[in-house]
Amino acid sequence: PYDVARGGQGEYLAGLLGIEDVRPLRPRGELVKLVVFVPEGHVDRVAQALFEAGAGKIGRYGHCSFRASGVGTFLPEEGTHPFIGQVGAEERVKEVRLETVIPKEHVGKAVSAMLSAHPYEEVAYDIYPLLNKAGLHGLGRIGALPRPAPAYEVIESFATALGGVASVQVYGDENAEVQQVAVCGGSGGSLWQDALRAGAQLYLTGEIGYHDGLEAGEAGLTVAALGHRETEAPFVGHVASLLRERFPELEVIER
Repeated sequence: PYDVARGGQGEYLAGLLGIEDVRPLRPRGELVKLVVFVPEGHVDRVAQALFEAGAGKIGRYGHCSFRASGVGTFLPEEGTHPFIGQVGAEERVKEVRLETVIPKEHVGKAVSAMLSAHPYEEVAYDIYPLLNKAGLHGLGRIGALPRPAPAYEVIESFATALGGVASVQVYGDENAEVQQVAVCGGSGGSLWQDALRAGAQLYLTGEIGYHDGLEAGEAGLTVAALGHRETEAPFVGHVASLLRERFPELEVIER
């Protein structure tokens, strides 16, 4: 969606504010590392199943993985049906350690695909959380103003950059000196706690519930709601300009 993507509405609004070091307020695409041990001769099949389930994507590169050979050991116990070896006898098998990354939201799908493609009855695999992200996308944006300023000045400047707004609801201290500013157009009220956790001192959005606004103010976060349509409509004109530039032969109609 346009409010999540890189170069989308969130970054456009952040640009109007002039904030720096911009990053998502509620990131998507958090990565995990999946490591699975596969017998030689079956690695490509397992890897392909993972890739088709959304694994192995780093930036604009797909099918990313690392593979290292080694020896796996196991002893099938009574009641098992080993793919390799016999019950009661320890086996030493040439295996490949297959590593790849998966967006956190795709882990369940990827693991199911991996288990279906893997020949073993019991599959040895590990999942590790990672600190790096898949990309700068997610709801809202947060960053720093070049210098601290009173919250009311930032709010007024933002309202002007939007082309003027009919009204502004402010919760918290509008006179507070702020530098860390978060923004999310439209109905972004539910993200105020994300803004607080991310270190924002001022949160600008389209609308927020009365009680949420009061709670945010009591928590030390200044919140300004400038209108749902008012915080989204300017981006429509921005997109229209991009389309006209990219496709000059087309008529672009704004509504």
